[in-house]
Amino acid sequence: MEKIIIYMPNWLGDAVMAIPCLRQIRKDLPNAKITVLTKEVFAGLYNNENVDEILFLKNKIKMIKEIRKRTFDIGILFPNSFESALIFFLGNIKKRIGFANECRSFLLTKVVKFKKTNKISHQADSFSYLLEKGLNCVCDKKDYKLRVSGKNLEINKHKKIIGIGVGASYGLAKEWPLEKYKKLVEELINKHNVLIVLFGTAKEKQAGHFITKDLNKEDYINLIAKTKVSELVLRINQCNVFIGNDSGLAHIAGALDVPDIVIFGSTSWEKSKPVGKNVRVISTNIECAPCFKRTCPKHTMQCMRDILVEDVLKSVEEYIL
Repeated sequence: MEKIIIYMPNWLGDAVMAIPCLRQIRKDLPNAKITVLTKEVFAGLYNNENVDEILFLKNKIKMIKEIRKRTFDIGILFPNSFESALIFFLGNIKKRIGFANECRSFLLTKVVKFKKTNKISHQADSFSYLLEKGLNCVCDKKDYKLRVSGKNLEINKHKKIIGIGVGASYGLAKEWPLEKYKKLVEELINKHNVLIVLFGTAKEKQAGHFITKDLNKEDYINLIAKTKVSELVLRINQCNVFIGNDSGLAHIAGALDVPDIVIFGSTSWEKSKPVGKNVRVISTNIECAPCFKRTCPKHTMQCMRDILVEDVLKSVEEYIL
């Protein structure tokens, strides 16, 4: 029985896009023992996947020792970092598969080179390409839907549920201005029979307070910093529409086929648009975008400020009316 360890992506959105590859490995190698290496905060993403073990990225030295102890036959690296390849190298994994990147090729036994088109291709396609060239697995890209388990929130069934994700881990340049989110939420509540559900991490707590401070309590539920990943999947699945920046939350909504309105500024929707049937991108054609910077080089955030509340509101209304 082959023992395989898969180093999953370190960003939530990328991890969601790599799920079809994880499933394909199980389909093609049904008798293998599959271990997932991931950040502990993302563990819930794999609870409903057919894996044998989940290891958490904490202390690097202890992790290398754990990997050595398990004597893995194959290691697949979705991250492109030098450090991730070094961990697998020092872990004595027999076959180590990853993209040529950061001068790490000498640490790998199977090096997959980026095609020129990979530089502009969608991230999900890059993951599939790595699997095809490295392990001879042809990924079923249609098998992207996240599996849902757990008990739904008891919510007024007469109200449409609008999920909002105001943050983005990568940086401020990916975030639509808070005052625009606040105005959008107020417009939705005033014009339509909706319940707003806010999602995010601890760093968005103040943003959540800013948006809800003038709202009636019956018009919103604030789940910012109150949900683990497995709960996020369940709660976002209850939404009639999700609105957010280019973030892991938007990728979860897309992979659930929840109508997903994603606001893009500094990043490329062509490369990182969430996978799903009901994804709608809102962006501007400003010349300097996408710049792929964490903070705006011009200090104007023009790519985000040019996106109007009315534009987002219209898209929401097309889904709920």
